[in-house]
This record gives sequence, structure tokens and C-alpha cells, in this order.
Amino acid sequence: MLAELRATEQEFAARWQRHEVALRRSGRKRVLRPVVGELELECEVLAAGGQDQLLLVHTAAADSEVASRLELLRVVGAGA
Repeated sequence: MLAELRATEQEFAARWQRHEVALRRSGRKRVLRPVVGELELECEVLAAGGQDQLLLVHTAAADSEVASRLELLRVVGAGA
């Protein structure tokens, strides 16, 4: 896949050549759930074992609207 991208996508090839790659350790993610709508969550990436394993932790501010909707999702079930 890498060879194909480098051969067909000039911008990708240029960035790859400059080594513009990085592991993001934190940021915001948006998740859309049918029952509760869009959730904007803080995301932290925790690396363990020499980065062979990654743990993604998604959180919402306590007492926020998003936290309330996450609680509703917990009550109705992850399948909702």
C-alpha cells in the first residue's frame, strides 16, 4: 500500500520523503451514536510495551452535556 501511495499521490510522497509523521498523544474525537447524537470527546493515546500496544481513552468533562449523554448511553446499552 505504501508503494502504491508513493507512486500515485504526489503530496503523500513528498510528505513521506520529508518524514512528516508523528504519533498524536491527545486530541478531540467526534463520535456519532444514534440514540444520543454527536459526542465530542477528549482522546488520549497511552503507549505500553515499547508502543507495541496502544490504549485509547475517551473522556468527557464531568457534569457536561456530553457526560450526561454518555451516562444515558451506558444505561440504554452499548448496542443502542
